[in-house]
Amino acid sequence: TAAVAFRPVFPAGGTSPYTFAVAPALPGALVLSPTTGNVTGTPAAASVATTYTVTVTDSVGATATSTFSLTVNGSVTATQAVATKALTAGTAVVAFTPVTASGGTSPYTYAVSPALPSSLALSVATGAITGTPAAASVAATYTITATDSVGGIASNTFSLTVNSALTSTQAVASKAPAKKAPAKKAA
Repeated sequence: TAAVAFRPVFPAGGTSPYTFAVAPALPGALVLSPTTGNVTGTPAAASVATTYTVTVTDSVGATATSTFSLTVNGSVTATQAVATKALTAGTAVVAFTPVTASGGTSPYTYAVSPALPSSLALSVATGAITGTPAAASVAATYTITATDSVGGIASNTFSLTVNSALTSTQAVASKAPAKKAPAKKAA
């Protein structure tokens, strides 16, 4: 995920313009602008918390240093936990989570597209689906998107069908058994 430009150190005093340098080198494709002091770029991989030293030099050669800590979190991933689910109209769902998130920076929020069948809901906090489907619906593919707390996004899909409820129809309202005729005796 591209970093939103930020300046970890602000110069004060001295004689402008200033130049900026950082040590050790920033991770991956992150760079510190030598003229603005802004950090920009897209980190290529995760890295643990590291302390960096920024040296600011003014136009007459005076220098000052300051440090900051930077962590690059891994990207968020969305894993399909349930590929296909069949439900029954009118029957409460046993909560299930079709797509799980990991990596990135928790907590995660979840969204689904298109909208789930009537009376089913996706928890934005957990990604679990609950409810009692109101009517049958044909098999459809839904996309669950997980967003981490710093804006990393990942998605995955699952298929959902809502079957009709089992019913029975009365074929005969009532019937009396037929009366047997008495057996004839042989002569």
